[in-house]
Amino acid sequence: MKLLLFLALHYFTTFNAYINRLIIIKISNFAMYCYLYCITKILDKIPDNLSGISSSTVGMLKYREITAIISYLSTELLPVTNENVLIHARVIEVIQKERTVLPMRYSSILKDKDGVHELLKNRYSTFVSDLERLHDKLEMGLRIALKENLYRNACFSNDGRHAESTENNYSNNQHSILKDNISSIAHDEYNPNPGIAYLERQRTNYTSLDNDISSAQDIISICNAHFKGVYMECMRDTRIPSPQIISINYLIHKDSLSEFKIRFQKLKTALLKDFQFLCSGPWSPYHFVSP
Repeated sequence: MKLLLFLALHYFTTFNAYINRLIIIKISNFAMYCYLYCITKILDKIPDNLSGISSSTVGMLKYREITAIISYLSTELLPVTNENVLIHARVIEVIQKERTVLPMRYSSILKDKDGVHELLKNRYSTFVSDLERLHDKLEMGLRIALKENLYRNACFSNDGRHAESTENNYSNNQHSILKDNISSIAHDEYNPNPGIAYLERQRTNYTSLDNDISSAQDIISICNAHFKGVYMECMRDTRIPSPQIISINYLIHKDSLSEFKIRFQKLKTALLKDFQFLCSGPWSPYHFVSP
């Protein structure tokens, strides 16, 4: 009887091991694509219980002194869903607690691990340089929109320049004054509220001239002057579909986060009558990774 029980148990254990091996082989055959979350320096291990998109296991592919954080997918066609986007961001956030990261955009998928290795090899010097440049850096996002009562008199082009058909609506004199003031703001030593002071002086002109236009580039210059000394780099995101919304991304040192938030509140309070503001972050520096 004992012999029969032993043989049955041995058979059951062997059969289970065989089935598990088949499952692993089956998964590896289909999981050809590598989903890339971020690039970082060498990690000892991935934090425990970190799952990727489609509940996949998050792993590492190393090349010299850098590592790609990846998971495997059975398809290269990944739908854009809130769940997937949040998982993508969460994996990057967890890794960022351990090391400086170069975040990849959502749905960065390569055919296989050889493709990831080739990417690390070809862009090694750029990745190493970016990891050094972005060490201890964060990204803050700023969105500005003209309030509804000003939409009629505002026009922005997608690349930040005036639309050709509306630029002539400016009074030449008003346009000259605007540019001169913006120029002086950009070159002055830091004043806690240089952009605010300027817009307060110009508020009457913004709202009283029927044909006046608020230039996207002028508003960006005012914001940049206001945050002068806090940010290290800035970049306008021109992919925003609405021409009435301006999106600016600022690269800051992590130690400047509190000061950035204080200045944002002052900017928002002073210009609340004419503009709507949204500040988001801190994020990993998505917009400042070299293309």
